[in-house]
Amino acid sequence: MLFTLVFESSYEVDTSALILFSDDLKAHFKDKTYGSGIDTMIIAFICVNPQFDHFSIIRKPKYSKPGKKGDLYDFGKTLSLDIKLNFEKYTNGSNEDRLKLLASHLEQLTTTYNAKMKSIKEFDLNKFHDDLFFFLHHKQFA
Repeated sequence: MLFTLVFESSYEVDTSALILFSDDLKAHFKDKTYGSGIDTMIIAFICVNPQFDHFSIIRKPKYSKPGKKGDLYDFGKTLSLDIKLNFEKYTNGSNEDRLKLLASHLEQLTTTYNAKMKSIKEFDLNKFHDDLFFFLHHKQFA
């Protein structure tokens, strides 16, 4: 499964911790499969200066099936989720604090979006949850 993190942020937000975290997660999930229900999971972390909060809208979870032949981007069956981070906590923290903040939000992922994930046929939510927790605790982020 392709598991990727993206970051929507204000210019003053340091995203270096997220890039390393994302690369590790992508490698961890690369050869794993959880059924034919999801090929790609995209998590968008949103962290903007409070003065721009009105521009940062948390989108509803989106599940999309493969596009038409010839589409520029086709990631297969894709689940896209948004997670909003506390700007002050993220920007004032060390890289270690930032990683722990990202990990704590990912730990809550399967609880927060449980109904959406359960509604996807042929997706082994329990196995995904276990693999995610293993990764977070093995890397000592959580």
